[in-house]
Amino acid sequence: MPLLLLLLFVVTACTPKPATTAAADSATAPAGVIDSILPIPVLLDRFRAGLTESPAFGGGFTTDRDTLVTRFVRALEAADTVALDAMVLDRAEYAWLYYPAHIYARPPYELAPATFWQLIQGNSTKGRARLTQTLAGTAFVYRGMTCTASTNVQPPLTEANCRLKLVVGGAPTEGTYFGSIVERDGRFKFVSFANDF
Repeated sequence: MPLLLLLLFVVTACTPKPATTAAADSATAPAGVIDSILPIPVLLDRFRAGLTESPAFGGGFTTDRDTLVTRFVRALEAADTVALDAMVLDRAEYAWLYYPAHIYARPPYELAPATFWQLIQGNSTKGRARLTQTLAGTAFVYRGMTCTASTNVQPPLTEANCRLKLVVGGAPTEGTYFGSIVERDGRFKFVSFANDF
């Protein structure tokens, strides 16, 4: 009798698991395990799907930084959200011009284009809402700006982070009212409306 039990144990132990059990085990594998990572060129091709290639900044671009900021101030004074939105990069401009020149498209960062776009858009949407809720319709006096060059992009793009000097309601103030200003081939646009508010 003990020999029969031993044989039964050996046969049971050597029987392969059913496919359903194996599948269930793989489904409970640690969540952090990734089989493969798609390369940035593939992710960028997917992000660009359905977008018309942008050879240059279009829409509300200007040919110098001061004019772009002056338009921004005037549009904010007038609560003109259509004019504001035209001054910021659109999805195609980001996909074809901005992202490929950005540090996040290259090692060691290699942030997926869709992820980076979502971050930019999230901050821009919040910033635009705060600007229009807080300052739209207010009279401004634009007193200039101070800018520092960004090292996040490579030629043919240049980028700068700027702080505005304004007089708002009679009081002088200085701060960040928008995200960086990017330039390519003499055309300037805002990357986003991320701000200090």
